[in-house]
Amino acid sequence: MKSIIVILSILILSGCFNNKPSPIIDNWWNIDYAKQSCNHPLLLAGESKESCEERVVSEVNLYVLSLTTQLSQEAECNGINILNFTGPNSTSIEKINEARKIEHFELSIDFVSDSPTQEWKMSDKNLAVTQGGGSLSEIAKNVCKVINGNGGRIL
Repeated sequence: MKSIIVILSILILSGCFNNKPSPIIDNWWNIDYAKQSCNHPLLLAGESKESCEERVVSEVNLYVLSLTTQLSQEAECNGINILNFTGPNSTSIEKINEARKIEHFELSIDFVSDSPTQEWKMSDKNLAVTQGGGSLSEIAKNVCKVINGNGGRIL
């Protein structure tokens, strides 16, 4: 009996029985949004559209990597599983589809190159939307506060 209690304790502490909603970072959206800046000739400053798109894709991917790192380090995010949706051919599509069947959040970043802060939006499965802006650490803290239900609940 003691061994069963020890095994269950280890599984619970390791997060195997995590019942917190997962944020799904919609990097497919993030990249499409950022690429739109490459359609404005005044913003290109002599850069070709193709070169601009390659640059912003790289910048968005680096930003999302930094954001997931910040989320994984944030104490407020303890026990939250973070998923990154990169499109229908995503390597984690099965995990994402499973997460979308239960309570989850869709997180998108309206990425703007060379900005020290970014705007974000997040919706739950009932399409209740929250949004904000800030640095990586501010976004991580606020996103996890919403997921953990710290504060009011949007119905």
